[in-house]
Amino acid sequence: MTDTDTGNSEEEAVEQAPAPAPTGSWAGLFGPLALVSIVMSIIAIIVAVNAGGSSSTESVSGGSSAAESLEADLSEFAFSFSSSTIVADSDVSVSLTNVGLVEHNFAVLREGANPANEANISDAMVIADLGTISGSESGAGSLNLAPATYLVVCLIPGHFDAGMSAELTAGS
Repeated sequence: MTDTDTGNSEEEAVEQAPAPAPTGSWAGLFGPLALVSIVMSIIAIIVAVNAGGSSSTESVSGGSSAAESLEADLSEFAFSFSSSTIVADSDVSVSLTNVGLVEHNFAVLREGANPANEANISDAMVIADLGTISGSESGAGSLNLAPATYLVVCLIPGHFDAGMSAELTAGS
């Protein structure tokens, strides 16, 4: 190729070709990966800490003594109690708040009842049913339970099988 053909010489064309991208060091490659690893580790720790606080089958304790009233939040698909123990053999007022979007139910099964799935829950097992509450609504009721640990369940079809149950103890 000559200057008359393109106006540039071959040497200039070679010099104008883009240089290959420089290859970085190992630190340049692993630096971003290390940063991503650190961020993912922090996220995993936060998720583990939040998950360890309460699961759908356990209650949240508000104190070590038995409560004379109980606040219960119902959500998809868990119960959260202001106390895991209420006063036994006494009328305990229960304030229910459905913090979820779909309706939920609050029912107490007799002592020792531990059905494997909702198909095994019979009417004879239910000793208290405080009713069904629509999403974002509230309700109230009362419980008077003998000293024991009870299973609280949601009787809406599919909810118990989705894990919506918690233990509640009546004690002193």
